[in-house]
Amino acid sequence: MAIKALDISKKVFLGLLWGIVFLYLIAAFSAPHVPPHLLPRLQILPILGIWAVLLAICLIALSRKLRSRLLLGVSIVLFILTVSWGIKDVGMNLKPSGDTEKETLSVVSFNACNFNFHGKYIDSVLAIIKPTQPDLVCLQEYRDYTITPGGERASQRFKRILDLPYHYHLTTPRPVANNYKQGVVLFSRFRILGIDTLFMLPKIANNGMLAHLECPNGDSLAVAVCHFTSFRLGGEIARKNECSVKLTRIRRSLQHNLIQHEACLKQVRNKLSQLNYPVLLAVDLNNVPHTYISSQLHSWYQDSFQEAGNGIGWTYRFHPLFGLRIDYLFTTDDVRIVSHRVIKNQASDHEAIHVKLQLP
Repeated sequence: MAIKALDISKKVFLGLLWGIVFLYLIAAFSAPHVPPHLLPRLQILPILGIWAVLLAICLIALSRKLRSRLLLGVSIVLFILTVSWGIKDVGMNLKPSGDTEKETLSVVSFNACNFNFHGKYIDSVLAIIKPTQPDLVCLQEYRDYTITPGGERASQRFKRILDLPYHYHLTTPRPVANNYKQGVVLFSRFRILGIDTLFMLPKIANNGMLAHLECPNGDSLAVAVCHFTSFRLGGEIARKNECSVKLTRIRRSLQHNLIQHEACLKQVRNKLSQLNYPVLLAVDLNNVPHTYISSQLHSWYQDSFQEAGNGIGWTYRFHPLFGLRIDYLFTTDDVRIVSHRVIKNQASDHEAIHVKLQLP
């Protein structure tokens, strides 16, 4: 009798565990279809990325333990769907694409993490970028530090070392440290004809800009450089508050930032959709590939990693075995993406991405 009761308890436990994992995966799959203003916390669920495949495998194992063909069938379907979700973190483009006779454009996008909040790390960032021989360098979290006693600034050194004669630094109004203002910056080999602000979040030093460039052949090119709001959960977790207070603050922060992401996305789309020439969007999106924000961008533009990436595409690592792909280069369909490479480094908490492409 006791053995039978134990067997029933085991089945109930396994059934509950199956139900929890099933509900998680179903909720995560719905995230790309639900705008953040309706249910913001839903956007956090896809964070597991490729590791969600392991949860689907657990479902299959639990179904076999429960000896249920119905649950096994549902689990296999979820496993297949989860692979299609997790594969967005993995690139399998082994051969470079594009016309080998046509000139390529070298583009670097990188969250420089304010040079680790010290001007001495500027040369470390330059050492990462210079070997790519870039035509365009798009940086988020950039401060134009004064480097030398003689007054050379970070922007001057970047232009000199990289041989990129044009640049524009869009700052937010609020100084963040020692009166330095933070923002996004573009260094360009091509002449900058004009600048538009895509969005500005002065209280938290996040913004986005659109640069209109003139290519050597006289054609126009638009380059958008954006930094969507960071969640800064590390700071909240480190606060010396009670657990309930900490969780409340984290919940509010997530909700506020995700709704803000949606508002920024609308502003970006409104500006870019008006252009009738090629567009590049270099962005620290702070969203993994299976959220509403990233899915909207994927429906409008090409993702350089999906088109030409190879291997694991994580650009923000918590651990060697776990990271997030939150930095992207999107392009309009008239641009051909030749290659996408993630550059690992110690100069920032983000990896740099280097993309080669061909303009129409």
